[in-house]
Amino acid sequence: MKHRTRNTRNQAQRSPEKKEDQRGLLVALGLHGLLLLAIVAGALFSAPKTPNAVQVELWMDGVAPDAAVNADPEAPEAEPEPQPEPEPVAEPEPKPEPAPEPPPAPKPPPEPAKVTPPAEPEVDPEIALEQARKDREKKEREEKLEKERQDKQRQDKLAAEQRERELKEKQEQERKDKAEADAKAKAEADRKAKAEADAKAKADAERKAKADADAKAKADAEAKAKADAERKARADAAAKAKADADRKAKEEAFRRAMREGAPGRPGGTADRNQAGGGGGDGGYAAKVRACVQPGVVYSTPPRSEVRGNPALQYRVDLNADGTPNRVQIKRSSGIAQFDDAVSKGLARCSPFPKPPSGNYPSYIDGEYRMFD
Repeated sequence: MKHRTRNTRNQAQRSPEKKEDQRGLLVALGLHGLLLLAIVAGALFSAPKTPNAVQVELWMDGVAPDAAVNADPEAPEAEPEPQPEPEPVAEPEPKPEPAPEPPPAPKPPPEPAKVTPPAEPEVDPEIALEQARKDREKKEREEKLEKERQDKQRQDKLAAEQRERELKEKQEQERKDKAEADAKAKAEADRKAKAEADAKAKADAERKAKADADAKAKADAEAKAKADAERKARADAAAKAKADADRKAKEEAFRRAMREGAPGRPGGTADRNQAGGGGGDGGYAAKVRACVQPGVVYSTPPRSEVRGNPALQYRVDLNADGTPNRVQIKRSSGIAQFDDAVSKGLARCSPFPKPPSGNYPSYIDGEYRMFD
């Protein structure tokens, strides 16, 4: 009575949710009972049926009871009395042997004893409700965990897709930036190349213009120089002709003076002047001999040992200041050592004595004898 009162009080205190849990528990218990009954019925009605008839032959040791009937006809028997031979009668056909009787059918196996399912223990509704609540909470936790796992997988997938999308966008942006940078670098390189080409073309044009101007200026300068040179050449030629004429006149006067003696000295002869002073110390030839003789290094032999008076003829080219430029032996004395010594003496006479006219001629012809 006390227990029933407590159950009534508990039922009165149950909420609709607990009633729903209790109803679910009862339905689950009913389904479990039906499943158990189905298992038992299947075990009962699935027993093997009676098998088909089977033929069995049985054998036994000893003589069969019908052995006398089936005895061998050829066995020895007492000879019967001779009787007349009967007419031949057709032998009857042998009867077929009867089929063996089938063995008795085996007895069917005894039916299995019916198993009575054990009576389900009485379950306390509170325990059942508590278990159902725990199962429901466990299921809810599992569903929540599964949902959280699926949500995490979905979020991970979305995050991976987002990262992949961002990576693709980044790569695409980098490709665009690189393409733009390459295009910009190419445009800058083309601009620089064009600027360099323009500058080179301008510089080439300026160089060409300068070269043309220089060439024109050079040509003009060359033409002017050529004209100036031609004018100068004509002037130089005229001056040279005049100078040559004056020089020839002076040389002719000098030679005439050398032949005739010093100016104002009557009676002078070429031989005496050429001999170096035959016309007196005032003769120009004597001055030349006096200048040349110290430089002639030659051991003169006694006059008695030499035939005649060896002499050589020379020409000395003079510079404007009277220094000798070149010495030529126009006719040898026949003595090479004497010729060489006189040539050296003429070269050592520097400068030559100034002529009476005051100007040096371009050359002087003379004769030098061994004995004065």
